[in-house]
Amino acid sequence: MVVSVIKKYSYLEDAPLNTAALPLEITLLEYLDIWLEQKKTEVETATYESYQYRSRGIVRFFEKYYPGIKLRDVSSAVLSRFFTYQLKHGKISPAFHTICSI
Repeated sequence: MVVSVIKKYSYLEDAPLNTAALPLEITLLEYLDIWLEQKKTEVETATYESYQYRSRGIVRFFEKYYPGIKLRDVSSAVLSRFFTYQLKHGKISPAFHTICSI
């Protein structure tokens, strides 16, 4: 089952932007802004609005616990803490957290 889930979502590993062109010192939240702006023209309005809504939770967490963290410094431990926080506060389902912890 895990292999099928990984295979199903492998397309998500493709970078949404040319990350090689990004400045080395770009923060995670700056990257999120760039990514969100790009999605504005690529997805339906309702999808974009859901991305905006979800991004607010991401911003709140990272401003509180990792202010100014660089994109290159986001580790699996940082993401695990984020997912655990989201799970604890009812922002994601336990199934999503399990998949992301694999």
